Amino acid sequence: MEWVYTSGCGFPEIILVFLVFAETVEVIIIQDVPDPPEDLYLSEKQSRSVQLSWTPGNSNNSPINETIVEFEENRWEPRKWQELIRIPGNITTAVVSLAPYVNYQFRVVSVNGVGRSRPSEPSERYETPPAAPDKNPENIRVEASEPHEMVMKWEPLKPMEQNGPGMEYKVSWRRQGIETEWNDETVKKHSLILKNTPTFIPYDIKVQAVNSLGSGPEPIVITGYSSEDIPEAAPSNVIVQAINSTLAKAIWSTIPKDRVRGHLRGYKVSWWKTRSRLDGKNHHPEKHSLTFNADRNDGMIPGLEPFSEYRLTVLAFNSKGAGPESLAYDFQTPEGVPEKPHFLKILNFDKESVTLSWGPPKKPNGIVTGYILQHQIINETDDIGLLHEVNVTNPSSFSLRLSNLSASTKYKFYAKACTLQGCGKPITEEGITISEGSKLKVGL
Repeated sequence: MEWVYTSGCGFPEIILVFLVFAETVEVIIIQDVPDPPEDLYLSEKQSRSVQLSWTPGNSNNSPINETIVEFEENRWEPRKWQELIRIPGNITTAVVSLAPYVNYQFRVVSVNGVGRSRPSEPSERYETPPAAPDKNPENIRVEASEPHEMVMKWEPLKPMEQNGPGMEYKVSWRRQGIETEWNDETVKKHSLILKNTPTFIPYDIKVQAVNSLGSGPEPIVITGYSSEDIPEAAPSNVIVQAINSTLAKAIWSTIPKDRVRGHLRGYKVSWWKTRSRLDGKNHHPEKHSLTFNADRNDGMIPGLEPFSEYRLTVLAFNSKGAGPESLAYDFQTPEGVPEKPHFLKILNFDKESVTLSWGPPKKPNGIVTGYILQHQIINETDDIGLLHEVNVTNPSSFSLRLSNLSASTKYKFYAKACTLQGCGKPITEEGITISEGSKLKVGL
């Protein structure tokens, strides 16, 4: 059996459902968000605070655990409701802090375990009187500008931080270590440009908020620099040390601090190949560059070509750009090991001898002093024969006949070019010696 009871007093939101099973009665209570608070009124109106009181609406079977106070003001952002404070528990009165020079209107919202109520009806308006600013602008800074200028900027006060009409900013400055008296100018915007300033000189700077009622608190002093210009000096005492045939180390003396004319960002090292030491041919300069941090006075130069002549310069740079280059420093890279010979061919292959022919490496990376030829027996398994070696000491010789080979045998041949720095990687070829009356088989 089911009995349903609904309030007959105009409150249909409370529904009691009685379920009767045999002799047991079960009661189900329906919960909802609170009804809107009522009778919101203001009292104890002060210049920086006001007391709000209200009557909570029906909690609808879930206790009210929080009240939210919202406000709207009609000077800066009319018709936009913003949260002012949250009050825990089922409180019906609160004193809230206010800002000067704001025409407030309030409303309250009740919260229970189900959710938020609809807002109360708005209160009457209350306008706080104006006052001098309570704070000054933040994030005061000097930004990049044209030479002989200084651009000072800051974050302006938000509308509700201005406290009154006639908001302006008093900007004060003086050269550090030279001027004792402050220069100042009052502006409505949030930037000021000083003209005819010396290059990259430190200044004391402060910015104070001012309105029609007075000035803000004493501002903090920051250090800012007048505009930068490119460095006027080049690094000196540049030298280069060859580490190996493809790597060198550049070393320089940093430029004097008073010649940087700005915040030093780093050093740029540029180099280019001028001539091959092998054939003496001059090269069309192809510049390469690397940058290094401002605290460095050396850097590694990779990717060089062996046995070559190079030229290198160093310059300093700041936010405005690059300064003059240093005097060029000429340096050489030593020899390296050669690349493998250009080709390897098997000629005149018979049952006990073979003629090998090879070409010089395309990149000898130095003066070739000779070649090493090697050969060994191979088969279809992993077994290989002893490696035999012949040293060709004449760098102009490009063929050699190997004797005392075994007939009908598969061989692998190797050829490597050498300089004083060592021998490079080999080029290889395979072939099978022949029996009587057979033809050569190469590359099997």
